[in-house]
Amino acid sequence: MTPVDLNTICPVCGAQVPKEMPPMEVVHTSHLDDRGIPMLRVCSYACARTVHEEPDLYYRAARLNSKAKTGTSP
Repeated sequence: MTPVDLNTICPVCGAQVPKEMPPMEVVHTSHLDDRGIPMLRVCSYACARTVHEEPDLYYRAARLNSKAKTGTSP
């Protein structure tokens, strides 16, 4: 899976993911992608840290190319 095949919307904050941001592996999630390694892209390193708090939530949103709906989301 190339970065082009991954999400373009940050699942944490809803911003556009810069092309230069590399994909990240999502650890501690029950989801698997086509390669067996759950991958997604975020817009910043701060958002990457947030993904580790609720990996399933943000991975599902990334697969839908949308912002995750959290208790604090509008």
